[in-house]
Amino acid sequence: MNFPAIIASINSDETSLCQWDEALGLLEGWYIACLSTNLKKKPKAIKLFGRNLVAFRGKNNQASVMVDQCAHRGAQLSKGKVQNDCLHCPYHGWGYDSEGKVAHIPSIDGSKPPKQGHAFRQRSFATREVDGAIWVYLGDKDPADTPVYRMPYFDKPGFVSYYMTGVYAGGLSSIVQINMDVSHTVFVHGKLFRNSADRLVKSTIEVTDREVEVIYEPVVEKLGAAPWLTNPKKLPINHSDRYFAPNVTQVDYHWGDSSFQFVSVVSPIDRDSSILYTCISYRLPIPKLALKAMQPLVKGYKKAVNRQDIAVMKHQLAGIRGWPTTKQNSVKADMAHVAIDKILSAQQYGIELAEQVKCKREMNFYI
Repeated sequence: MNFPAIIASINSDETSLCQWDEALGLLEGWYIACLSTNLKKKPKAIKLFGRNLVAFRGKNNQASVMVDQCAHRGAQLSKGKVQNDCLHCPYHGWGYDSEGKVAHIPSIDGSKPPKQGHAFRQRSFATREVDGAIWVYLGDKDPADTPVYRMPYFDKPGFVSYYMTGVYAGGLSSIVQINMDVSHTVFVHGKLFRNSADRLVKSTIEVTDREVEVIYEPVVEKLGAAPWLTNPKKLPINHSDRYFAPNVTQVDYHWGDSSFQFVSVVSPIDRDSSILYTCISYRLPIPKLALKAMQPLVKGYKKAVNRQDIAVMKHQLAGIRGWPTTKQNSVKADMAHVAIDKILSAQQYGIELAEQVKCKREMNFYI
């Protein structure tokens, strides 16, 4: 296929990707509302695609997510409290069960909720607590048709896993793209991650209806701040980047018996900001105690890298907002980015991805 013909100017305005009423098909997916450790006894306010939601733990400590608005007089339920397995409004005390049904109206029932509850309800959303995170399905289709993305190495023997979160400037598309971007690393991260070597990077890209996969040719390169520790034998590193629509990326580095994996889930807050939840899993051929002892070092290093990404995303958004009518142009190194935009657009508007976008071919560029 003639992929260069597809690499055309793309609209840089992402507003249609980050507002609830305009998201359309993008709502048909699982998004992380919060981490399990962040939802305890108190309700937690959540914002996704510009809309206010509330998460709370009800019966059997089960997590639930619903619209953050009382069906009575509209007060924020996230300002209320959880009592007797129900979320109670701070204004008049209306109590909601995990399905959004009004189970108790104090002005009618007194202090004792009725067995059958009431006819009023607020919209609730399918919620799953998986791999240390609370996921919510925002759309109207059957959530059972779209499985929750599982973290491949979470709690797997031999691996250390933890989550890192950050608030990024930009919408769903731009945050996903930087996670799949190799060429920016030498400019944004410098000596912290990867040095420019004037080297030709050889890779293969495959695009399907809802996925993009980039497999890089194994090479010996110095990655990270301590390659003498992580790869002392200087083994070739197998690197792959994967995108799963609408909001998940998976980056893998494997060499010998060692692995580092970064699974990132983008949860758009509004038009100009998103929360990135990244599950970091790593394995090295060293004793388990030493592996765990490394965690503070790994966390500190990854935070430093993320701060650089967060900073450059602010610059990108400021540039776009300064001249919103201009368009971005793409080159061969951006083939994955173009494909991601096409997939997101197809899902947003409920159309088939154009056949000419689907491909498997070489994607070579210099860093």
